[in-house]
Amino acid sequence: MLRCSDGEAGEIAAEVPPYLRAKPRISNERSWRIAPGVSFRRWDQTDSRGQIRAYLTTIDPTKPGVSIDYASGELVPDRGPLTQLLKRDAAVVGVNGGFFDIFDTGAPLGVGQDRQRGFLHGARYTWNNAFWMDASGRPTIGEMPLDAQILEYPQMELTNVNSPRARAGAIGVWDPQWGTTSG
Repeated sequence: MLRCSDGEAGEIAAEVPPYLRAKPRISNERSWRIAPGVSFRRWDQTDSRGQIRAYLTTIDPTKPGVSIDYASGELVPDRGPLTQLLKRDAAVVGVNGGFFDIFDTGAPLGVGQDRQRGFLHGARYTWNNAFWMDASGRPTIGEMPLDAQILEYPQMELTNVNSPRARAGAIGVWDPQWGTTSG
């Protein structure tokens, strides 16, 4: 047993032994172009573990007019259907790739950084695996922990910025990107 991201006990899926591995069967495959430099593919895949439906969006950020950005509401805890969030930036495709505080504030639990608005939210010790673009524009997936401090008090550990909650004894900061209430 291990602890999952929500703190609950969970199991690790058993590895499929090599003798049970077989080339997956692909069926119901469809693909189409969404826009120049943006395509979509959907298929069903069956292997020894069962069947899944897979979706893949491929983008070419070198194409003029194509870029990757973080979609969010005006304030960090704003939520809505993905299509509504994408309208802010006139985006043609999006992926709902995070977890949210669905029972209280609606705020995302991970790290968020928008190209235009900069850093929006994050936590030092949890929910910090993310997809982001590095300074050179290269897409990256991996750990992106919060690294922040209060300049006047560098000895104090800042653990959360615009997060739905801070742990007992921890220090969180909420700024105007959060809104007028902490939840």
